[in-house]
Amino acid sequence: MGPDSSIGLLEIITAAVTPVVMISATAALILGIHAKHTALADRLRTLTAEFRVADTAARRENIQAQVALLTRRVAYAGWAHRALYAAVVAYGGMVLVITLEPRGQVWDTVALVLFVTGILLTLSAVIVEFLELEMGRETVKLEIHDVLAARNTADDEHRSATPAVAPPLKAGKLSRVSAWLHRAR
Repeated sequence: MGPDSSIGLLEIITAAVTPVVMISATAALILGIHAKHTALADRLRTLTAEFRVADTAARRENIQAQVALLTRRVAYAGWAHRALYAAVVAYGGMVLVITLEPRGQVWDTVALVLFVTGILLTLSAVIVEFLELEMGRETVKLEIHDVLAARNTADDEHRSATPAVAPPLKAGKLSRVSAWLHRAR
């Protein structure tokens, strides 16, 4: 092995490192999406079990709305998951092209196409995850609305059972937040 061939080998190894780093970064994203996908599926199973025993029509409607959103969220997470795996395949193909094929314009173009494909798949997965995150916000809003609606109903029942005039607050004994919450009722 002459000095020229060892330099060529070093260039090949250096060129192959970039997609390996991209594979590692994509694998980290895959782990995160997998955890989210699992949590979404668990939440979906919990809601369907709760739906079967829900005691009010309002709660059943809320659960149905959440299940519809969760179904879409699971689909988005699944799409992102598959896109990331496809990106790993593209990066792996790039490593093979760089390390096993002779250098030349055609194979360099193939390696570049695989790299750009991997990047585009990774970016599309991140965009889909952003959209799923927005749907997650909607799911949380539904749950918050359900809880606050129940609180308002309980407050209305409490108000009808108590005198119309509440006792005055002593500012020294309540924090500002507690005073604000009391006034908000």
